[in-house]
Amino acid sequence: MFTHNKWKIFVMLLALATYTAMVVLNTGAGSGAFRGVFLNTVGNISNKYNTDFTPAGWTFFIWNVIYAWQFAWLGYALSGICR
Repeated sequence: MFTHNKWKIFVMLLALATYTAMVVLNTGAGSGAFRGVFLNTVGNISNKYNTDFTPAGWTFFIWNVIYAWQFAWLGYALSGICR
């Protein structure tokens, strides 16, 4: 009979908790929901200090792709618990 490695399961769940915390904090910082923690949003700072190399707002869409890819890899890693 196969037994699971408890440390691997712990690390997988820790990675999931870290990912969840990252998404919550980044969403709160970007939307201005955590005013007491983050004094400014990235958009406010970008508007305040406009430079020639500030990218267009639509270029930040890549972060949605990055977060989705990380979520997919976490799903794959966590599926190892059930195999």
